[in-house]
Amino acid sequence: MLRRILKFSPVFLWIAIAACGTTGVKSLEPGQRVELPGISIRVPQEDGWVYTHDVRGNDHFVSLFRRGGSPTYTFVTNVQVAQVPPEALADGMPDPEEFLSGIEGNCRANVAGPRFEVVADSHRLEPRFADLCVCSESTANDTEAANKGDADHLVLKAKAYNFLIEPQDQSPPLVVHIGYTERGKEQEIGPDFDLRAERFFAAVDVTR
Repeated sequence: MLRRILKFSPVFLWIAIAACGTTGVKSLEPGQRVELPGISIRVPQEDGWVYTHDVRGNDHFVSLFRRGGSPTYTFVTNVQVAQVPPEALADGMPDPEEFLSGIEGNCRANVAGPRFEVVADSHRLEPRFADLCVCSESTANDTEAANKGDADHLVLKAKAYNFLIEPQDQSPPLVVHIGYTERGKEQEIGPDFDLRAERFFAAVDVTR
């Protein structure tokens, strides 16, 4: 059941967005809201954010990207919203421990080979956005970043929430993934990653 619900890639694959060029993407104003089914997010206040929005049937994929103050420092946020197929919930909603186990297994199954040296990785139940909600945090060394220059690797730090929401209009449940990542040299990211991630997540609204 959970495999049909958990469609999304783990945190280590988000960095593919940062590796892409920004040709054809749209610019965003600081503080602008982006509306999606079930949720809305607010663009951080810094200038320079751009985004892509892909719709595949009832599924929405939004990525926001900004370059930092050096060629090696980048910011990526990734939001994915999908309707849960009715057959995936034939036995009812998963219980919290089952949902947590599914998120952990999905991440382990999709880590992208030897490119990333995982330094820390944790998952916990945290009902911030919904009753079924998992917070994931990770740190990894990206040894093959195209923009790492003469550095041995770049540090990739990520925080994400995966959760299920049931819209009040009785439409099918939604599975949501919201991730915030920074990649750069350790001194570029510095000690305030958690503060910047929290500012981003604090501006997420669940609209149902």
